[in-house]
Amino acid sequence: MTYKPRIGVKDQERYAYMGQVEGELQAAGFHAIAGLDEAGRGPLAGPVVAAACILDPDQPIYGLNDSKKLSPAKREWLAEEIQQKAKAFAIGLASPQRIDEINILEATKEAMTQAVVSLDPSPDMLVLDAVVLKNLQLPQRSLVQGDAQVNCIAAASILAKTTRDKMMVEADQLYPGYGFDRHKGYGTKAHYEAIAQLGLCPLHRLSFLHKLHAGHSCPSADQVKGRTAEDRVAQHLTDQNFQILERNFSLPPFAEVDIIARKGGQLFFVEVKARQDYRDLPAQDQAIAAFHAEKQHKVALVAEYYAASRGWEKSKICLLLAACELNGQGEVEHIRYYEAD
Repeated sequence: MTYKPRIGVKDQERYAYMGQVEGELQAAGFHAIAGLDEAGRGPLAGPVVAAACILDPDQPIYGLNDSKKLSPAKREWLAEEIQQKAKAFAIGLASPQRIDEINILEATKEAMTQAVVSLDPSPDMLVLDAVVLKNLQLPQRSLVQGDAQVNCIAAASILAKTTRDKMMVEADQLYPGYGFDRHKGYGTKAHYEAIAQLGLCPLHRLSFLHKLHAGHSCPSADQVKGRTAEDRVAQHLTDQNFQILERNFSLPPFAEVDIIARKGGQLFFVEVKARQDYRDLPAQDQAIAAFHAEKQHKVALVAEYYAASRGWEKSKICLLLAACELNGQGEVEHIRYYEAD
């Protein structure tokens, strides 16, 4: 690879800052500290890929960061550096079929477990990004946004992301027409349009696409717009350091919640409404009107059930409306959030 990024003082300072957790663990007597992270929890298609990585403290890798904050070229360069300098690394994955069978969170944990047990040497401590692997009898530390705080988690995030991206580029050759090499399976407008034209392929996660199964009706234009808006809101929340816990969580006969997210000690239940300006009725006003009291009550019931089933206090629940203003092409131009009464 001819590309080589310019490494500056900020990269070295960030490496030192992100090495503090590993330094504390080394001082406590741990010598094989494995960072874990995944790529591909949110897409409509493709596997979820996990990576585990044990770094060598004698071979610093400057430039490590959350993989989402790096350019593709820098990610690829860092992936090669990690593979050359790390004490050990390993990859695990769960197929779309396995995701449909056991759900995305459990599939992610399964892929992470695969990666851990494949490490040689074996780790004596795991550091994870907001996940705990209860099936492994190893000391663990879980940190929210860990891929931006700990070097070994950042390294794992880079390996997971670059590995999955390569898999999706290869998938584009097997299943042409979907654009997997461009969107990597995420729910872009082009991806939904390809599904509407071509139907589903074996890489699609049926549990993510709900009732959109082979042989059933293709999504309408409004469904495509709605799902695209949900994807934009989910990405915007992620960029604001929210952790997406669920997409389209359904509790019949009450309601389906578009997005369930966490930030700090609070759970956010997000209803997404996508509208275009119509005559004298602005898009934002239409969205607010659509999230009326009856709808709020139903979402609140789902929220209370979800929180109680996971040990969260009712007082930590927040209902949000994400009002998406669409332009003439049906693309999201603005997102405004409103807290329900």
